[in-house]
Amino acid sequence: MKFSIDKRYSFIRALLMLAGYLFGVCIVIFLLNNQDPIGFLGSSLIACVLLYVVFFRPKTIYVKDGNINFAKDGDYNRTSISLKDIVNVEISFKPYNTLKLTTKSGHTYSIHPENLQELESALAGR
Repeated sequence: MKFSIDKRYSFIRALLMLAGYLFGVCIVIFLLNNQDPIGFLGSSLIACVLLYVVFFRPKTIYVKDGNINFAKDGDYNRTSISLKDIVNVEISFKPYNTLKLTTKSGHTYSIHPENLQELESALAGR
């Protein structure tokens, strides 16, 4: 089964990245003597968009063959956990949907599916 990421979570992450980008650009432009500020803005904006697409864009969650497969926040690689290793599932609806998984080894993972109830029922059927 394929689960998409909550759009509110994606939007908030994009806004945080944009705020960090603008803060960094302000520091560089005001503190350093930059000869070509427009060229710097263009090249740094392209770099920021590439970083977001490759590393920070939330990726789809998959549940199949007794495993849940997702990418952790800010990580390019995907994590795969056996459904049998999950001992606790917590749900939160605060600013965006959050499903907190706790494994037998004590690791906790937070994922943000758009359809939280459907993912919870898929995990409950393990």
